[in-house]
Amino acid sequence: MKTIKDLLLALINATMILLIIFVVAGIYLMWQVEHVTDFVHDEIAPQGEKLERIATAVESIDEQLKTADETTDLTGLRTDIAALRGQIEEATAKLNAANSITAQQFVVQLGQMIAAALAPLQAAPVTE
Repeated sequence: MKTIKDLLLALINATMILLIIFVVAGIYLMWQVEHVTDFVHDEIAPQGEKLERIATAVESIDEQLKTADETTDLTGLRTDIAALRGQIEEATAKLNAANSITAQQFVVQLGQMIAAALAPLQAAPVTE
């Protein structure tokens, strides 16, 4: 009877340890996801605003071209187009840099972070 009682206590103890490990890993995972959302907010959202400004400028140029005739001076439009090229190249470069991590790489990195967080728990000596 004492053996069964000891086995049940050991089972409860092991279950509680696993529960604590999973709670800590879950909290750590949520913390990492928060960092990813901060990255998206800080790096990718401003590019969306730039793309909106670019779209507005393109619409303006389009309207100017529709009303232009043979006598219209297009120097201003050329300047606007050159400025748009620079903005487009900058936004594209930043979006490509942010997009360089694939979903598979993200999952691998996340797994490595969780394993690193759990490594001290696995290395802890077991007391009996």
